[in-house]
Amino acid sequence: MTETDDFANDKEIQRARKEKAGFDKMMKDSIAIVKNRFQMKKTSRNKFKEFWMTKSLTITEVYETIKSENPFFPLEVSIIEYHSHYPVPRGHNEGEDYYFFGLLTTKKSYPATLIYPEKFSDKIADVFTRAELDIKENKKFSRNFYALTKEKDVLRQAFSLLSLNELSEFKNLEFELRENYCLFRNSRKPVSVNEAQRFCAAAEKLIRIFG
Repeated sequence: MTETDDFANDKEIQRARKEKAGFDKMMKDSIAIVKNRFQMKKTSRNKFKEFWMTKSLTITEVYETIKSENPFFPLEVSIIEYHSHYPVPRGHNEGEDYYFFGLLTTKKSYPATLIYPEKFSDKIADVFTRAELDIKENKKFSRNFYALTKEKDVLRQAFSLLSLNELSEFKNLEFELRENYCLFRNSRKPVSVNEAQRFCAAAEKLIRIFG
């Protein structure tokens, strides 16, 4: 007996189905790019919620976590689902987006440190607070990124030995160091095929520097 589609003539439902199919394919293709690049398989383990970067996202769920089986890529990647909900006139607006977060196991231990693209407001604030850490051996990195830590001397010494200037091509990169882990995201852009490719490039660079 042939099943009939009760909504075959409903344009709105058909449009919604087509959009969902397109979205599902985009997610599958994007995740596959990361999986294939780092030889990864699905895992239930993740440590992402232990970091400030993910705690700052008020409503999150882990859509999927994958882990590399290649010892040369000490990397886990989680696709984080972030729900937004905010009031607008005569109601509210809500939705969800998905983002790539990588968790790299580092060779050395680092003090808790947050690094993000430097904004003009940060430059002004630092005139008064002197909170930022500048690395004279990596001037290009220091010009592009704002580094915050409570253990400046320890981090300055550790960073002076690394080729951090290589990260300057990733203008929107954010990462957090904590002991032997580095949590990062290439940008605040949601999952897409292009973002997957840029995420892989950033991950490769971080692995070469810290892994």
